Amino acid sequence: MFSESVSVVCRLLGQTAFCSRKKQLSIRRRRLAEGGRGQRQIRRPLTLAVFSWYFLSRVLLAFRVYLFLPTSVLNLVYLPGMTKGTTSFGKRHNKTHTLCRRCGRSSYHIQKHTCSSCGYPSKRKRTYQWSVKSIRRRTTGTGRMRHLKKVHRRFANGFREGTVAKSQKTQVAAQ
Repeated sequence: MFSESVSVVCRLLGQTAFCSRKKQLSIRRRRLAEGGRGQRQIRRPLTLAVFSWYFLSRVLLAFRVYLFLPTSVLNLVYLPGMTKGTTSFGKRHNKTHTLCRRCGRSSYHIQKHTCSSCGYPSKRKRTYQWSVKSIRRRTTGTGRMRHLKKVHRRFANGFREGTVAKSQKTQVAAQ
């Protein structure tokens, strides 16, 4: 019933052929290969007939019916599932995160003014027990340990202070 009424409207507008989505895409690829015309290129002004084709195609796409359309209309047809994916990612030019002053990672959110990795500017460092690997990456010993390596050496010798080391020369001479 619905397809018959659509075919009547199509005959009124000058087109009669229906085809599947797979065939429609193969026809579009062939036309692009032959003519080399871009997908969004519009060669002539939008007339009433073209607009009615566009409106009809939107209605039919809502019911998942795909038409075999002329190239001028194919450039205008909305194809579902081809707008929110890869094409949208090419338009992003500004960054949300920049380098953090505390942890050095590119996790500092510019608008929120917080680091998603270490939690800066919060005094307490952001750590969770569910992330054992991240704790292992940041733990003591993964950095320079400018002070702690001296403390470990002093601990081995009992934190002695004010003493002078025995001369190595006298020990060699005694043997």
